[in-house]
Amino acid sequence: MKNTAQQSQFHKQIGLWLVAIAVILTAAFLRGKVNVRAAESLITKHTYINDQKDIWQLKDTKAGQTYKLKIEVGSVYSNPQLKYEWYYIPESNYTAEQKLSCTTSEISVTKSKYREDSYRVEVTDTKGNRVIEIFSLQREDILQAKLYVNNEEYESDDGRNIFVVEPGDRPLLKVETATEAKNTKFSWIKYSDDDDSNTTSTQDTCRADSVNGVDDQYACEVESDGYKARYIFRVGIESVLSMNPKLEMYINGTKTNLLTDDIYDVYAKKGDRITLVTKITSKKYGTDQIQYKWYVNNKPVTNTSSSPDTYTFTKSGNDDEYYECRISLKSDSSVENNAGVSIGLDSGIRGQTFVNGTPESEVTVRSYDELKNIRFKVEAQGDYPIKSYQWYLVDKLDDDTLLAQTQEYILPKEVAQKEEFIGMIGCKVTDTEGNCQWFYFDIDLDTNSTPTTPVIPSTGQNKTWQTKVNVALKIGAKAVDKKTKATYKVTTSNTVQYVKASSKKAKIVKVPSTITVNGVKCQVTSIAPKAMKGNKKLKKVIIPSSIRTIGTQAFARCKNLKNITIQTPYLTKKSVGAKAFKGISNKAVIKVPKKQLKAYQKLLKTKGVSKKVKIKK
Repeated sequence: MKNTAQQSQFHKQIGLWLVAIAVILTAAFLRGKVNVRAAESLITKHTYINDQKDIWQLKDTKAGQTYKLKIEVGSVYSNPQLKYEWYYIPESNYTAEQKLSCTTSEISVTKSKYREDSYRVEVTDTKGNRVIEIFSLQREDILQAKLYVNNEEYESDDGRNIFVVEPGDRPLLKVETATEAKNTKFSWIKYSDDDDSNTTSTQDTCRADSVNGVDDQYACEVESDGYKARYIFRVGIESVLSMNPKLEMYINGTKTNLLTDDIYDVYAKKGDRITLVTKITSKKYGTDQIQYKWYVNNKPVTNTSSSPDTYTFTKSGNDDEYYECRISLKSDSSVENNAGVSIGLDSGIRGQTFVNGTPESEVTVRSYDELKNIRFKVEAQGDYPIKSYQWYLVDKLDDDTLLAQTQEYILPKEVAQKEEFIGMIGCKVTDTEGNCQWFYFDIDLDTNSTPTTPVIPSTGQNKTWQTKVNVALKIGAKAVDKKTKATYKVTTSNTVQYVKASSKKAKIVKVPSTITVNGVKCQVTSIAPKAMKGNKKLKKVIIPSSIRTIGTQAFARCKNLKNITIQTPYLTKKSVGAKAFKGISNKAVIKVPKKQLKAYQKLLKTKGVSKKVKIKK
């Protein structure tokens, strides 16, 4: 009996130990799952072209030359099994995509005679996580040509330029190629959304059909020794669509230079008196035949000005407002054209962010434990004394959680373990007049990375650096990225807005998450209103996780835009402007983060995306 009792007690102890071990293993497993959910399981660390790091596009390429493409990825898993699939896309024509035999992270390719060769690589792990990157090899276009309508030089690439003719006219269209183009072939078609197969001419000129519409489009496809190009002509009877409305802006009586002719985005201070004047050119219609309607944030407003083309108001305390004038003919109000300006609030507050004493706005950790005792700080100054610093947790649902009300914030141990701290925190700086300015910090989890270990500079160094940055990064200043030639605008001391691509002929636009301006690393947090509006060449766009806002009509009328990857989880109804995706291809496929799939399916439909467009994770 005694032995039986002892054996029973022994078995009971063994059972308890097994239960305890199971509990420990389960907890460890669940803890591991939390880590995985908190960050992207598979991310692109670096891309290479011919060993040049962090580059995905090369412009000065030559036909017949070999180029080496490479991708490096990071994973939250140790020693993940990765699968690589490479695809070739001639002239960015995704319908002609060809799968290649390469199954490694690196591939050698030979440049074709096309103006552009694109390569897509998909990397997947055994868990089903995936990253996709696009490489682009471009060359100088020897088929650069001059276009003429009725022997008058014609500029077609602004997406709005309609050559105005009288009803019934048959204008002569001409493509004049450069002398380097040999054995040139021309193929003309009358271009439409539904059918562009109607060949009309095989010469360098084409007599258009009798023009009775407001916008007839013709395309000339040119081929020379294997090099190909397509040019678009737009002709029509004068209407609102053929006018090119522009805005003039005055702040307290002084004219303000807007950034470009078609992208308007400026800052003004609270209480500034602002006057907007719409300027249009018409060969046929007088001012008395045109009507003007003014809108603020897409809501109609009453214009008290004696002149209908002028709108005067006082800048309010709202952070960002979009003012728009829509013009139409009084005889036909069904067709409108517009010109608009996004006016942000210039708080007068300038500052710099610091991580552990070093000028920085990003921190990368390999585990939650490394978040302990990281010191985030904002040094700010403004037109009025600074009143308060308020720290917030900005999670993926855009809810703001107040953390502290001090100039410096240290993550305490009890909150550093929480998964919501993998993302972003923000500091709202307010002065005694109620003006405020946001400063953001990005916190990234990358288990394969080297942790951020900034060197703490002296106080004197901080002050010197601060002064230089405030001078170099003037709010509203224009900046051009040396690598991609894209245009940006400085929005705060360490953030910029993507304004426009390097060319209106760009077929692939990959918005970066950061760029360097005057030696300062800046985060790209927004895409400007009308940034790529009317770009009929654009076929693919990648929007990074750093983007918080997308402006009104940012991608409107990009009729060939069929591939969009949205990596950011921060978009909301308020942060995406009206008609941001209006007029993109009905055959488009939009890839969004898994957690935001349902929310983004609903959101994007309200921003102009057709019901036929596929939105998937």
